[in-house]
Amino acid sequence: MARIGDVLVAPVGSNEPGVGHPAVFPLTLADQLIRTFSTEEDLVLDPFCGSGQTLLAGKGCGRRYLGIEREERYVQLALGRPGR
Repeated sequence: MARIGDVLVAPVGSNEPGVGHPAVFPLTLADQLIRTFSTEEDLVLDPFCGSGQTLLAGKGCGRRYLGIEREERYVQLALGRPGR
């Protein structure tokens, strides 16, 4: 059985500069959680998509991904992110 450590290291300094969203979390955090709790080809659903950080991590982990966001400005932000 695989186990992860008790601490995940996700430095905020690695965030993409200039992302205009008030609650951006480190991409490395989403990456570690997705790799731990899903397998390739699983669907990652983010019902509060915001800047699209979780979707970028899902794509980078080889997962299918779907984001839902009600604020048009954040939809446009997520769609405009590099690597989308």
